[in-house]
Amino acid sequence: MASVQDSWSAGESRFNGTRFFVVAEIDGKPTQRNAQSASAMASRGMGPNMRVIDVERPIPTRATKLKLRGAIGHAAPIQTIFAAIASGGDREVVGEVVVELKPNVRYRVNGVIDELRSEVWLEEFESGQVVAGTRFAAAPTPEALKAAATPIMFTCCNLHLDRDRWISDANWIEEPLLPAGTPVRIYEYKSDRAKAVIDGKVTWLGLDYGRKQQTLMQLVSKLAVKDDPALRIQAYPAEIQAAIRVGKVLPGMTKEQAIVALGYPRADLTPSTSAPRWSYITESDRPFVLVWSEEERLQSVEAPAEVRSLVLVEP
Repeated sequence: MASVQDSWSAGESRFNGTRFFVVAEIDGKPTQRNAQSASAMASRGMGPNMRVIDVERPIPTRATKLKLRGAIGHAAPIQTIFAAIASGGDREVVGEVVVELKPNVRYRVNGVIDELRSEVWLEEFESGQVVAGTRFAAAPTPEALKAAATPIMFTCCNLHLDRDRWISDANWIEEPLLPAGTPVRIYEYKSDRAKAVIDGKVTWLGLDYGRKQQTLMQLVSKLAVKDDPALRIQAYPAEIQAAIRVGKVLPGMTKEQAIVALGYPRADLTPSTSAPRWSYITESDRPFVLVWSEEERLQSVEAPAEVRSLVLVEP
């Protein structure tokens, strides 16, 4: 026998539902208990609060037909109705496949359901390797079709995005790094933010601070460029390339190279990149300044020691 575990992931809030990826049928027979059905039963009377139950079951290692399903579950039935109306329909994805699983190996049903896609697949638990022929996808969402109709651009420089996939015009250096040259599709604009697809996920570019100095379109035109900067970066000296890869600067860099490494300075603090000093502030309100020589080469970084280590390649 092998074993197959259902999986789940939480929505952004308790009202967005829980994404369940389960074995729905085995050889044409509905599973009597899976993570979604067991969680729904356990959540009765708890209002909008979902109590998630993990489920794993044995599966024969002979040729076995499995139906895999990905769906959004809610604790209260009324939530399911409202969620379907808000999203324009059911986000369920289903697929059937005949598999011969390996003896004594654990597997997991996994997937993704977001604004752009609904997918489900079977993978080996330890390695995460997808079992051949078990990946299924629903038709593209209207959001995905809208994004696909826009041209592919590239991030101008190293950008940083928080856990909500928000890229601020402050480009907080403490957040995870998104490398320069990452493909991006920008497909929706609002007053102070633009909606994009990066790495297959919805991401926001936010004009949080420099609203008096630039428009949203001006910010976006700086951050998303037509030409992939990777070719230009490859022409830089090796030590410059190494610094850029880790999102840091080092003395002697040009302004162009520093922008690729750290992003543009905040426009409200440095309205023009022709200035001899570029001011940044970290998310924890710690300032640092890039100081430029008359030849427009990076001369020094003025910052507390703990911030210098975040932005400067030290000898």
